[in-house]
Amino acid sequence: MDLKLLKDTPPWDWPKDAGKIILGILNSNQVDESDRLLATELAGDFTVINDELVVALLSILRNSDESELLQGKAAISLGPVLEYADIERFEDPDDVPITEQMFHRAQELLHKLYVDDNVPKNVRGGYWKLQCVPHKTGTGMQSVLPTPVTTGIGD
Repeated sequence: MDLKLLKDTPPWDWPKDAGKIILGILNSNQVDESDRLLATELAGDFTVINDELVVALLSILRNSDESELLQGKAAISLGPVLEYADIERFEDPDDVPITEQMFHRAQELLHKLYVDDNVPKNVRGGYWKLQCVPHKTGTGMQSVLPTPVTTGIGD
């Protein structure tokens, strides 16, 4: 299935292998940047997001050879599932599309990137500024979630 066709199709109508298609594109260095950007955006949809896609998104975030725009999109795509997992607290693990272990792994990496002065905080040339916002969770622990904030460019 063509990635652009996925974009134009409501997620509930995506084929069962949509997540594998997206994962293949995210993990490929032979794909155009525009396709990887689209795959990164689609990866965050609740119909497909799972531990494997989170690992691929985290890999993009860790890889300094990836474009800042792609890294920013990867962080933003993680936002909804991390927020949902944080709210649900894994009381019923079947209700959360990722495992608790993956949730904590993603939080740890985002925190490391947030405090690393060598990591660009702005996605230059894009419409998003990446801010990782620390907040208290229901357990009293501090959590870091990526929060997209428009820069006003092209809004």
